[in-house]
Amino acid sequence: TAVGVWDWVTVSTDPALSEKNGVLTAIESGHRGLLAGDSAAPNKWRYVDGGPVIPIGLFVNGMLDDASAAEFTRLAKFLEEHRFALINFRISEHDKAFDDVSGISMNLNLWRRLERRIETLTEHGVGVDIMLYTDDSGRPSYPARSPQERLLIRYMVARLSGFPSVLFNTGIDLMEYRDQSWVNWFGEIVRRLDPYGHPVSSRYGGGSGQLVMEGQTFNSVGARNSTMSELVAAYHQGDRIPALNNDNWSEDLNGLNGHTPADLRRATWKAIVAGGVGFSIRHNVLHCPRGITECDRYFPISSAIELLDSGSWVKIAIELIEAQLGERYQRMQPMPGLVEAGGSKFAI
Repeated sequence: TAVGVWDWVTVSTDPALSEKNGVLTAIESGHRGLLAGDSAAPNKWRYVDGGPVIPIGLFVNGMLDDASAAEFTRLAKFLEEHRFALINFRISEHDKAFDDVSGISMNLNLWRRLERRIETLTEHGVGVDIMLYTDDSGRPSYPARSPQERLLIRYMVARLSGFPSVLFNTGIDLMEYRDQSWVNWFGEIVRRLDPYGHPVSSRYGGGSGQLVMEGQTFNSVGARNSTMSELVAAYHQGDRIPALNNDNWSEDLNGLNGHTPADLRRATWKAIVAGGVGFSIRHNVLHCPRGITECDRYFPISSAIELLDSGSWVKIAIELIEAQLGERYQRMQPMPGLVEAGGSKFAI
């Protein structure tokens, strides 16, 4: 994060990899810097070398989707134009992070492709919201703190912490297979391994239970149909860290998360009025990348632009923050009492 000439040297238990050294020169990138809490307004999100942001994401499987590089670049340009801050996906054994789980070896081809994709996203001002696990068929086959799990966490941080806009998250519905001490342990390991201090948290609420990470650096909540009062509560935790709703809202999906594009338009404005609580949008139908049985409602990379109906609403709302309010937004606080004591109307 500092320009100049740097010396480097390696330390490894493998003699063939230890005591290697060299010099590198760090130059200005033009990127907006780390996505993090605002040091002057701790409940707000901002880019360290840029301005305020509400991190709205799109549920896109950056690890598994076999779209071409051109198709991925096309999506990255669209996300930049429509002011999306993130793509949201999981990295686990069920997402082919491992080439061999029992042999504890990583799937290098997929990780290298993921790095190239995150580089493309970075060039367009977009980051990644990374989650590890989910319940049912997505839960880990290996036990807590096993060699497989330790390697996955180390590898994730080593591969991804060099990018400016990365959020690390344990996953969802953790109480079905992990406990509070594990959640705290995950946060400790990520914070110890990550030299840049990217935001780290663990989603709680709903099926995730109330496993709130000690020392988390953003507040990850799971509210499937957030009311304004829930969003304001997520913002006003008294923890002096920003908030993200890590449930994924779908467009036009009957039943589960039955939102429409108009609902997501309102959700974007609610996120603004609630102080800046981010969220993600997912597709209506299950998407199963080739050879994968762990399906979810990811937008296919090749057709996400055509399938997403609410992108224009996101662009209008976020442009208000970035281009019009700017630093003034960082001083604005949710104040529903300005308009009605009963709490059914809200103001900021």
